[in-house]
Amino acid sequence: MNDAVNPRPKVLFIGRGAPWSGGAGYLVRQKMFLDAFTSFADVTAAMFELCPDDVEAGVFDGGCERVVALPRCPLRREGRWEMLLKDSISKTPRNMRGFDGEAAQVVMQTLKPDSFDAVFCYRIDTAAWSGVLGRSDLLLDIDDPEHARTARRVELCGETPDARTLRDMAKVKRFELDAAASARVSFVCQPVDRDRFNDPKPEVAPNAVQTPDEYPGYQPDPDTLLFVGNLNAGMENPNVQGLMWFLDEVWPAISEKRPDTRLRIGGKTSAMVSERLDELPGRVERLGFVPDMAEAVRSAAVNLAPIQFGTGTRIKVLDALANGGAVVGTTLACEGIGVEDGKHVRLADTPEAFADACVELLNDPGRAATMGREGHALIRAEYSTSAHVPRLAQRFAELMGVTLGEQPGPGTPGSETKPVADDQDASDQGDAVEHGAEAIRTN
Repeated sequence: MNDAVNPRPKVLFIGRGAPWSGGAGYLVRQKMFLDAFTSFADVTAAMFELCPDDVEAGVFDGGCERVVALPRCPLRREGRWEMLLKDSISKTPRNMRGFDGEAAQVVMQTLKPDSFDAVFCYRIDTAAWSGVLGRSDLLLDIDDPEHARTARRVELCGETPDARTLRDMAKVKRFELDAAASARVSFVCQPVDRDRFNDPKPEVAPNAVQTPDEYPGYQPDPDTLLFVGNLNAGMENPNVQGLMWFLDEVWPAISEKRPDTRLRIGGKTSAMVSERLDELPGRVERLGFVPDMAEAVRSAAVNLAPIQFGTGTRIKVLDALANGGAVVGTTLACEGIGVEDGKHVRLADTPEAFADACVELLNDPGRAATMGREGHALIRAEYSTSAHVPRLAQRFAELMGVTLGEQPGPGTPGSETKPVADDQDASDQGDAVEHGAEAIRTN
């Protein structure tokens, strides 16, 4: 087929940070979507919170035609009376009122979203800041519904919020439901999250991780437990709350039954978390940022996922299973992943059950290895990037009216950028730089 007749489609990808497979969960998820698009389209990535050094160092390895750093959204300061008034009359929830996206929206106009064949945005708040929320052609990844996460946290705490907070929770839910309804197609991580929305419901795009083709083997350090997560926050963070629950309710029972057990904790920690860890005996080791999750997982006898609230699917569970690790987690931590208790993971929701499951696997390395093998097979088949990214690419191609296999590769005849509109000239790039959206790399 003539390449000039079938050029590669153009996609505007709006997100946050530098998507890469070794980063935090939100970066891993964006990398999955980015890989799907770049497999058949020329992508311009417009990213908030992007450090130029990440691009130069190859951390942002998305294969994009162009990468643009969007300016930060400054925090809006509301006085007490203004906040009270807006809480009473505004339909916009507090978290959407808190940031000013005007500068980013100016830059977005220089990119001319209407000139692209598709506009994709990661998360509702990012879409609002960049000014694309409400576009009828928007492909929107909701990721974790904030209204569901907040409701679960409130339920866990067992306290009734005040009237203003309840009103704001209702606004967040309505805002997210309206955002999903206004997009052409929206996506969430798992069926439980999908079913919280009205028809037409979001589509499920599960998280996926890099997975070895072969079972990587199981040679852990004996008596070692591992927890990895973003701990640079307070108790409103599921990782922090889950770790505190484990330390307070589970760790003492494990230590009593197996005094030689060691606990490794990976991830950047807040001052509050650091103070709590300082109180623990020497058998607790802080790893800080974990550059190689595969190595960390394989060196632990048991990988922990003591998550008590939240939405989406946990990358830490997928990573552990993908690399052949034995996992003990709560039912919620493994929600949305097709695991079976006793086959792929051990599920435990009470402190006693969680401690017993950890001790059981520490005492029986053979069973832990068998579970690791089964877990790897599950992730390899259903949640690996090699299996899932082509499915995503096929779905996006269908939405864009593209038949895969008919697009020329980047730089081949027919893959040139679309002609710019008559009113666009070289000054657009200058405007972008002036407003803080420097084009960091153009292939």
